[in-house]
Amino acid sequence: MKDLKEIPYLSKDDAKVKIIELCNLKDRKLQFLGEGHEGLVFADKNFVYKIFKPSHSQDKLYFNLNVISYALEKLKFTFHYPFKVTYNNTHLIIYYKYEKSREFTSASKEQFQTLLNEYYFANIVHLDLKPKNLRKFASEETLFICDIGYDLYHFTQEFFESMCRKAFVIYKLQNYLNEINIKEYLSPLNKEQNFDMIEKFLKCSNLDEEFKSFRNGIGEFTLHKKIIIDFYAENKQYKTIFDYGSWHALISNILQNKLNKKVYAYEIDNDIINKYKENYKKIVSFGGNHSYIENLISKNKKFDSVLCSLVLCHPLAPTEKERLKIIDEIMQDLCALSKKHILIVICNPLFNNAVSNIQNRLIDKVNFDYGSTHSFYKQVFSSNKQREDIHRPLGFYEELFKRYNLKIKNIIQSGDFVSNRYKISNSDFMIFDLIKNK
Repeated sequence: MKDLKEIPYLSKDDAKVKIIELCNLKDRKLQFLGEGHEGLVFADKNFVYKIFKPSHSQDKLYFNLNVISYALEKLKFTFHYPFKVTYNNTHLIIYYKYEKSREFTSASKEQFQTLLNEYYFANIVHLDLKPKNLRKFASEETLFICDIGYDLYHFTQEFFESMCRKAFVIYKLQNYLNEINIKEYLSPLNKEQNFDMIEKFLKCSNLDEEFKSFRNGIGEFTLHKKIIIDFYAENKQYKTIFDYGSWHALISNILQNKLNKKVYAYEIDNDIINKYKENYKKIVSFGGNHSYIENLISKNKKFDSVLCSLVLCHPLAPTEKERLKIIDEIMQDLCALSKKHILIVICNPLFNNAVSNIQNRLIDKVNFDYGSTHSFYKQVFSSNKQREDIHRPLGFYEELFKRYNLKIKNIIQSGDFVSNRYKISNSDFMIFDLIKNK
């Protein structure tokens, strides 16, 4: 280990020279953005550069950031700004794409949840979440954490829950940041959930329940949405999408406005459409009556891909005979609307006896038979409500798709981040990637 006296001082001018040298910059015009206790930050028209002040822990920091950088690069559709690392055993630099941004002043609950979802699915955590580290992209209402350094770690459930608690408190106190010391409210949340100080300041109660609702929009509770969005992000050839059974139109909205797809949607429940009309207004077209679909089919309107998420496993009618008739009608619609591709999401029938992170499956686990169709209730943790679903064996869907001349190109099963990362001990969702045979 180097002696403390050997650690060189890093001036602003030296930092600029080292960035130009180690990053092989032809354009030597760098704008100084600021200095913190970890390092100095510069930018040009393409990238933001952070050079760390030399320290005894720099080797360890390099190995940590380099591994995270490599992982984020592989998750290009998950994380907003993957970064690169360069190191010459004395000077450590990270850099990432420059985008215009502004200081954090306020954000919606959904924007905080989106930020936390990014970190959850990227499998990392930030240990020092605070308003000073938050910014918003100028081009869109999206939060990001501008501080990449010693506080960026690999995911652990304990660290992530702490990050969620801090984000929730910043959200609740964002209108009072000029009159309080936010650190006093954030520090107690590092290891436990205790909102007493916040409740006292806001003169309110039941923040535990409100936090539960906030947390239920993050991570494992949004997994099937994330898989669908990533699928369409990777498969750029599907430019027009029909969302059959669009519910809140959250997925439709993201596909339209984040991935630049042209999205049409159908939701049979008009009360849902009215409740989430702001989401529906942001897509190309939508309808709440079957005549909407009939009109599209009569005009031979077809889409690159048709999405049908968590519709076929719903109790569509009181009896199985009626349900099967409706499923056939749905399949006819999907095939008529699709040029070539259909993506169908169902509740995974292979893990009915497994312990889930998002629900309690209220079934007779002793006498359960995977080869049969079962109707049972689930206690959904995110809403604390019970929901009835129909689980049919995989063979049912294989025969159904064969009958409609559909080939299974791929089957995707959702993972389980919390209980086991080494084998599939539970999977809540199964996704069929289907192609129409000629």
